[in-house]
Amino acid sequence: MFKGFVDMWQIWFLKKYSDRPLHLFGVGGIFISGLGTMILIPGDYVTPADLKDLAFYTEAAEVTVSDPDGRWIVFSQGYLPNWKAYIDGSETKIYRVDGILMGVFLPPGTHKILFEYDDDLLGMVQHIKDRCFLDTYRIISLLNQKREK
Repeated sequence: MFKGFVDMWQIWFLKKYSDRPLHLFGVGGIFISGLGTMILIPGDYVTPADLKDLAFYTEAAEVTVSDPDGRWIVFSQGYLPNWKAYIDGSETKIYRVDGILMGVFLPPGTHKILFEYDDDLLGMVQHIKDRCFLDTYRIISLLNQKREK
């Protein structure tokens, strides 16, 4: 996992300013860190009342956001294809922001957003481990049966 210079994840909430997020610089927003710190950026930013239930996990981050106009949400985590984003439980497209970060557009209203890292490799390794255990158990059982005869 990518960690910032002080080992925290960051989320930017930005007003809509183009068809897709390209650059963070010069755009007002609210900066959220994994330590619960908020820094208001001058410009058209959200207020703390717009945010609820901000939580960071080992391989996920989620927040509930209210906004009448809709906005971009940029997660300051390195863009990798294994990341998935969900708005109210439905998967949504993740856009590249500044070439390396992840962003999604939140439609108007109140929504729960979840960024989750889906490690397919970890699942495959677990499956191989389980299969090896079962195959080893079968081989040992067959060898024991042959010895008993």
